[in-house]
Amino acid sequence: PDDRAAYGIEDQFLVGNAILVAPVLERRSRARRVYFPAGSGWYDLVTGTRYEGGGWVEIAAPLERSPVFLRAGAVIPTQPVVQHTGEAVEVITLEVLPGGEVESFLYQDAGDRPLEPYRRVHFHQGGGATLRMEPSGSFAAPHRQLRARFWDVDPPARVEVDGAPVEWQYDAERRQAVVELTPPVASTSVHIVPKP
Repeated sequence: PDDRAAYGIEDQFLVGNAILVAPVLERRSRARRVYFPAGSGWYDLVTGTRYEGGGWVEIAAPLERSPVFLRAGAVIPTQPVVQHTGEAVEVITLEVLPGGEVESFLYQDAGDRPLEPYRRVHFHQGGGATLRMEPSGSFAAPHRQLRARFWDVDPPARVEVDGAPVEWQYDAERRQAVVELTPPVASTSVHIVPKP
């Protein structure tokens, strides 16, 4: 909203404040120019490549996918595709992107009546290496597992949840650390401890 250069762009859009979609609108085109709003970096959802905001970049756009980018500093909840809201979701993945801070939330309810019980989880991340989750509300989390994927990090020495070491996986090609968690019932912190 603070980048006036983005006001006149009509062939790409934001979903919320942290997801930038730049569809290919020209027939037979396999690339397109994308404007990245100023004020933060942006990560390609598929390749993990980081782009700095405030300028235009020519982006490959193969037929298999639309260019989608995630704002640096955000925590973005994702889930597998479902066919209807009543379909069970076993795992929610939190994409934790370093660089700045973007306020992020996950809101959940049964979706079938007004003023129903809800659950809201507020996410805070610090520099891409720490994630704090603060749940509120009385709705029981419908998923059984939470996965935190920390983007653009070096291989950690260890990963801790509330100060206790936990198991983790590391994808060296994408530079991502992945931690399996249970949905928080109280304030919870996940910390990527760097190697000395």
